[in-house]
Amino acid sequence: MSESSMSIINELDVLRDLSEEEKQSIAIQQKRSEKISSLMGQYLLKGWRMLDESCSTCGTILFMPRSGKKYCVACSEVDITSNSDSVLDKTTEVADFRSLEPVTVKPALPAAVGDHATVPVQVNSRGSLLMERPSSRTGQSSTIVMGLRGKLAWCMSCLNEAKSAEEIGQWAEAVRCLAEAADAVHKCSVPLA
Repeated sequence: MSESSMSIINELDVLRDLSEEEKQSIAIQQKRSEKISSLMGQYLLKGWRMLDESCSTCGTILFMPRSGKKYCVACSEVDITSNSDSVLDKTTEVADFRSLEPVTVKPALPAAVGDHATVPVQVNSRGSLLMERPSSRTGQSSTIVMGLRGKLAWCMSCLNEAKSAEEIGQWAEAVRCLAEAADAVHKCSVPLA
């Protein structure tokens, strides 16, 4: 396993030290990410085009239906629904105001070799790394990395409970693949701002 994969696994030790509020926040972010992905899949099946532009408000990749208007799934559907359910910290007024604003876009920038966004970290009193909340600059890549880390934590708990050698091997391989995927997405992310 590469050093970067090990660093991600070591960061998962931090998940055990998180408060219930922080764990709930991560779960909410993961649920939001999964909902956005699901809606994007539905729109692709309906024939909508995924653009090479991202929303300036939330960093989500934009879509274009046959009508030709640019559409942000997160701002138009997910965040508004989440606000009415009090899932996110934003108020309904902000969501309503944002839904009335025209969506402005920034073209997605191709990643150059060696370019990557950084995620600031802190060291707590036990010497463990604590990741700060990802900034909006890292946009969707941070959401993807958070989702991968959530799945990585789940796979690691399954690995701890595995009984047979075959099962242990399968979970270990899943952990390795997820850690490498999270590391690759993190290294390839380009700040949107």
